[in-house]
Amino acid sequence: MVEHDLPDLVRVRRINDAAATDETYLALRVSDGGEVAVRVYAHPIDSTRDRERFDHEIETLGALNDDPHILTIHDAGVTDSGHPFVVSEFCPSGSLHDRIATVGGMTATEVRGIGYKLAGALARAHERDVYHRNIKPGNILIDALGEPVLADFGLVTLATSNGDFVMVAQPRAYTAPEAFLPELMTEAADIFSLGATLYALLAGRAPRAVDPLAVAVDGDTVADLPKVPWTLMTVLRRSMALDPWDRFADAEEFGIALASGP
Repeated sequence: MVEHDLPDLVRVRRINDAAATDETYLALRVSDGGEVAVRVYAHPIDSTRDRERFDHEIETLGALNDDPHILTIHDAGVTDSGHPFVVSEFCPSGSLHDRIATVGGMTATEVRGIGYKLAGALARAHERDVYHRNIKPGNILIDALGEPVLADFGLVTLATSNGDFVMVAQPRAYTAPEAFLPELMTEAADIFSLGATLYALLAGRAPRAVDPLAVAVDGDTVADLPKVPWTLMTVLRRSMALDPWDRFADAEEFGIALASGP
């Protein structure tokens, strides 16, 4: 357990997996009793440079607070013991991972709507040179209005150690092959991850590569899904193309393609 002391918040209960390295919990603000989610990172910040980078990244993410499909950040900082934390809106309905785990796959119409909204949010983030880096069903939450919101934007500061990049662990099924190198991390990698995530929402499971040793899934070889229009499958296959140049030019184009089919 991460040791921390945030005097302005009253901890209620932990809301993420107890086995997770970082700790996320529901808390109440002392000032007004409002519910918030607090994530305290296990990896401490131990240099002035990393603290400055963390502050800059949080400021950049805070500029996206006006987007209805990106999780709102209320506050952030570093505890007395050096662990960074982020205070964000609390989404009581959980994630889309929770949804497909309990109910199963979603309809093509539902997935098109969710995909269009999230692609728009990604496009607006990319305009500010912000990449998500970790899109998957568990990082798409359902807010108090029932809307999908992107959560857990990858903070580069917290994914590095002594200046060396370490990819945040996530299932290979959602990761573009080039995303394992930071200099190749572009909006095309986020498009791949969103496409793989939408496929999972339809299938009720992550897309599977034909070769179990493959670095990533290949849009050209993922299986067709029953009752999913071929037009939607074509869009998803393109979004998951192994070559970034074969994907959509940007997230906005991806969103338009999602919304245009039957």
